[in-house]
Amino acid sequence: MLFLAGVPGALKRLKDRLVPSGTTETLTDARMLKLDNLDATVASRAPSSTALSTATWTPTKAGYLDAAISSVKMKGQVNMVRDTAVTAAAMGAFANELKGYGAGYSAPATMNAAQYYELLSVTAAGWLYLVVTHRESGFSSGTLATRITIDGDVWDVVTDTGSATALYGHVAHGVRSGDSKVIMPIPVRFETSLKVEIASSVAQSSSSKAASRILYSLDT
Repeated sequence: MLFLAGVPGALKRLKDRLVPSGTTETLTDARMLKLDNLDATVASRAPSSTALSTATWTPTKAGYLDAAISSVKMKGQVNMVRDTAVTAAAMGAFANELKGYGAGYSAPATMNAAQYYELLSVTAAGWLYLVVTHRESGFSSGTLATRITIDGDVWDVVTDTGSATALYGHVAHGVRSGDSKVIMPIPVRFETSLKVEIASSVAQSSSSKAASRILYSLDT
């Protein structure tokens, strides 16, 4: 039995390793498995010199992180509060003047009265800056309306007064100067989708009689 004399001491040393002095924590299977995370030398980790100092990373600054980043990011706008009944005005003296307002999107050759036609539909995230809707040559006298939808939310429709004059129309999104010579963009965020539609109060046929200039960008 003498060969068992050293067992109690060995068990005591093992216990001290599994339960360090001054603590009740034990070296469990779960903790043993975490040792697998030590798969590289400590020297390969980021050096301490890259850590923020307590002078830079203060408790006050840490306290500002009181919400998820997703909850405070710029969100799509449900509506843009603006004039919805406007007077048709010249958007340019000639067609080339409209090129600075964004890409051109023409309505179908045939338009039914009071029916909206989709000019642009984007399913992505980005920014809308400007929407200008105008009549083309041969437009049958009537009103033009623009409907903008951001992330599924339909904005109030902008409708102008009746006219048959080419290049007359309205700014559906943006700000037009009093003399109609400057149209200023307004950046508005969309997270999932952007859609622009237009409608004429009277039927149009033969060729595209209405169009919009739309300035927008997409996230990379």
